[in-house]
Amino acid sequence: MNTLAEKVTANIVIIDDDPNNLRLLTNLLARHGYEVRPIANGRLGLSAIAAEPPDLILLDIMMPDLDGYEICHQLKANEKTRDIPVIFLSALSEAFDKVKAFSIGGVDYITKPFQAKEILARIQNHLKIFQLQKQLFTQNEALQKEIYERKLLEDKLQSSQQEILAFFEAITDVVLILDRDGKTLKLAPTRPERLYPPGIDILTQTVEAFFGDLQSDVLHYIHEALDTQSVLNYEYGLQIGDQTAWFSARIVPCSERTVAWVARDISDRKIVEEALRESEERFELAVSGTNDGIWDWDLESDRVYYSPVWMKILGYQEGELPQHLTTWSDRIHPEDLNMALAAINDHFEGKTEIYEHTHRLQHKQGYWIWVQAKGRCLRDRDSHPYRIIGTISDITQKKAVEQALKESAEREKALSTVIQKMRQSLDIRTIFAATTSELRELLECDRVLVYQFNQDWSGQFVAESVDKKWMTILHHSPLCDRIVTGKNCPVRELVTSDLFFEDTYLKETQGAFYRQDLHYIAVSDVEARNFDDCYLELLDRLQAKAYITVPIFSHNQLWGLLAIYQNAAPREWTESEIFIVMQIGNQLGIALQQAELLERTQQQSEALQKAVFAADKANQIKSEFLASMSHELRTPLNAILGFAQVMSSDPSLSEENQKSLSIINRSGEHLLDLINDILELSKIEAGRLSLNEENFDLLQLTDNLEKMLQLKAASKGLKLIFEYGDDLPKYIKSDEGKLRQVLLNLLGNAIKFTEVGHVSLRLRADRSTDNTDRSSPSCRLYFEIEDTGLGIAPEELHLLFEAFTQTETGKKSHQGTGLGLPISQKYVQLMGGNITVKSTPGCGSLFAFDLPVTLGDAKAVTKAKPSAEILGLSPNQPECRILIVDDIAESRLLLVKMLKPLGFSLKEADNGREALAVWHQWQPHLILMDMGMPVMDGYEATRAIREQEANGENPERRSPETGDRTTIFALTASTFTEQRQVILAAGCDDFVGKPFQKQYLLEKIQTYLGIKYDYGSEEASPNRDASDRPAVTAAQMGEWLVQMPSPWLQKLYEASCECNDLKVIELLHDLPPEREKLAIALTGLAENFEFHKILDLFASYLPEIGDRP
Repeated sequence: MNTLAEKVTANIVIIDDDPNNLRLLTNLLARHGYEVRPIANGRLGLSAIAAEPPDLILLDIMMPDLDGYEICHQLKANEKTRDIPVIFLSALSEAFDKVKAFSIGGVDYITKPFQAKEILARIQNHLKIFQLQKQLFTQNEALQKEIYERKLLEDKLQSSQQEILAFFEAITDVVLILDRDGKTLKLAPTRPERLYPPGIDILTQTVEAFFGDLQSDVLHYIHEALDTQSVLNYEYGLQIGDQTAWFSARIVPCSERTVAWVARDISDRKIVEEALRESEERFELAVSGTNDGIWDWDLESDRVYYSPVWMKILGYQEGELPQHLTTWSDRIHPEDLNMALAAINDHFEGKTEIYEHTHRLQHKQGYWIWVQAKGRCLRDRDSHPYRIIGTISDITQKKAVEQALKESAEREKALSTVIQKMRQSLDIRTIFAATTSELRELLECDRVLVYQFNQDWSGQFVAESVDKKWMTILHHSPLCDRIVTGKNCPVRELVTSDLFFEDTYLKETQGAFYRQDLHYIAVSDVEARNFDDCYLELLDRLQAKAYITVPIFSHNQLWGLLAIYQNAAPREWTESEIFIVMQIGNQLGIALQQAELLERTQQQSEALQKAVFAADKANQIKSEFLASMSHELRTPLNAILGFAQVMSSDPSLSEENQKSLSIINRSGEHLLDLINDILELSKIEAGRLSLNEENFDLLQLTDNLEKMLQLKAASKGLKLIFEYGDDLPKYIKSDEGKLRQVLLNLLGNAIKFTEVGHVSLRLRADRSTDNTDRSSPSCRLYFEIEDTGLGIAPEELHLLFEAFTQTETGKKSHQGTGLGLPISQKYVQLMGGNITVKSTPGCGSLFAFDLPVTLGDAKAVTKAKPSAEILGLSPNQPECRILIVDDIAESRLLLVKMLKPLGFSLKEADNGREALAVWHQWQPHLILMDMGMPVMDGYEATRAIREQEANGENPERRSPETGDRTTIFALTASTFTEQRQVILAAGCDDFVGKPFQKQYLLEKIQTYLGIKYDYGSEEASPNRDASDRPAVTAAQMGEWLVQMPSPWLQKLYEASCECNDLKVIELLHDLPPEREKLAIALTGLAENFEFHKILDLFASYLPEIGDRP
């Protein structure tokens, strides 16, 4: 709030050629607080005034050189100095032309001899007038600017008198000059009708004419402004017509008897404030139940409303503090005041949307509380703030929590540093040395000790860090002997607590500390404690005035003590310091355990190495066993399946013999699948499973599966449905073999456990996968295999993917090993997916998985060769010599039976040494080399051949197709990838796994040797497409069976009970042609060894036969 003081401090220039007058006036004015510049002649005075214009000039008239009139004339002619008031000085005896003095710009005169009071009064009065003139000048400039702006608007709005009147309607500031009695002396109204009723001549009128009932308040403010010579603010409302107009008046004293009444229309603001007041009432009601205090600051009057909650936060009752700004400013912490004011000013200047600041206020009880203040200011039409409203919240507790967290963080940081140094070594002596040094530096104490107990409670100091001002006590054993003596010795109390001892030599406990859950002793002043003389003597030798002692435990047994000493003076230990020492004590205990563990670990290291060696040996034995088992199982199967293939090529065999061979082949393939499952599981367990990604035709894969399984489904009367999504890619890159095995397993299981209904495969693709790598676009394939079979009980779902475990449904089927699903799950997981299952007993099951795949390249897909039978080597080709090397005669015979009829030249050898000799003599194009043989195995023989080839010991050129190098195929029963790597590293060109398919072997030979075959027609194949097999239901089979003769039914029943597939198939030959569908269905069940389903038909439709003895 601006005020005008009684005595106006100003800069006054005195120009007089009389030194006495200068001295007199200078002393007089200086004593009354004026800044005075005395000047002895006129020219110097003009220069000084031009350089620094004063607020008032006292000018002597009669002076040599330039008189006062001329000086005044020059001052008034200068725009810079023309407005400075000039008071002339003249003696009574001098001829003084007053008219001339006033005409050239003088404002007054003072006669000599001077009267001090007169001089001061006149100077003060003219300074006031000068100040008012400057104020009026400023306001006039503003008015001039406003008039100019109005003129511009008038020029723009000349076309409409109504628009001009509307413009004046918007200008509401009015200036009145009033005397003490309220009479209007001057008037500068913009809208006089806003002040008084129309038709009244306001000049010479009193306030009663236009202020009405407010005249007493108006006169009160006029008198107060004149009496105090201070600027006052007053808001009032006038009834103008049928409306109330509100004004904000600023009453400024112009002289001792007149004031300037400057009024501004604030009606719009009042409307806003009324709305705000209603809003504040609602806000006050809303926050009355909260803990926030409200404050409302009127910026013009500096009056501040403080709500009862605001007062309560500071510990005061409502109305106990004045509603003024000083209530806040006197109670804010001195360190926070400037920042709080800066935040408020930033908000006033529009730099921040809201005022927000956190500071401290003094509570009535004298302590400081933390508050968070928020507020928003109200602005007038010129965007000047005139009011700010806000709240405060007591956040003292929050600040305390923040401080505690800060201290905790600092403590944890310091503690972490020490612990980190401790953990840099496992040597306990190094740890003790680093810990005592770091801890002494951290706590800024004089001494840190680590003390170790012996079994008899004697002991020794084992580590120390001490300030160089103090004597070291390390290795001073006399001190150690007295640590636990004395009844009132706190160390004895600490070490004999029953909290952590079970040793027999501590039979009595005296420690009260640990029984009270105090895990330390902290003494701030040893002289103030009632210690035994023994302990005081020890502390005196330690030069200790204060200390902290904590126990060090190792494996729940007291190992020793960690002690912190302050020697210079007593010390109050903080909770943070005590906590740090306790934590370091705990860490030392851990370090001791780690040191002991390290020693034990080193002792166990040798035993562990032996155990690792033994485990490696066991794994090696296991691998050798699996390799041996693979060889031993696959070798006879190779003969069984191979000779079955050889015999099936004999055109002289009857259809019945062909079926028998087909059964042998299927049984062997089934046994091979079981062996492969077991070996594949061993690969998984050994972590040897890997992906073999290649480009392939996805749709061809699923088409082949559909054809393969169609017969099996049709034989049970099931519908096999394959459904494909619209955006399914034809070619993908993934592991085709593993995907085929997974789908075959899931679809085979679905058909196996479904009696009625359908089995379906749904396959779709999602190409919305993030394809950031444009070089290899990808998608995600979603597979669902659904059946309408028996379903799986919820409590058995977790068994599905466990190896060698079957559900009750699986056990009743009497088929499989329980390995199919676990292996399939591992395959899917390896390819990036996971199999999930949903099942409802009696309704069916749904197996689903999804895989990420790369879109394939059609050009990179290997086209399947025609499956037509190979009849022999094409004519007009060079001789093709093949050496068969195997220690098992049956295996050699099988290969001879397969290859000789086709036109190959063959020789045999039963070990590697013999093979090496034949190779030298006969120079074969191809060697089929078994890798596991006596005398010399295949690895050694192959390496010998490759070495001799490299040395040029096979000069004879064998054929233009193969060159000088003999092609070697390894014949192996091993399924392990690393074994195959060893085979290739030995020098073999490729390998053929046992048991092998004839077609596969012949295609391999063609690839490497470049030979050509003659083929038979594809139609000649004895296998019928599964889709050609008629579908039949169990009900139909039952109807047809009841029509058959009873003796035949009895034989079929007995053959099924014996699981004799050959006898069942033989009986089915007796069926008449019209029962072909029944024969096909029952043949399928017999070939797949599903005799239990044939017996189920008897139980359902022919129970009398099933019940016979």
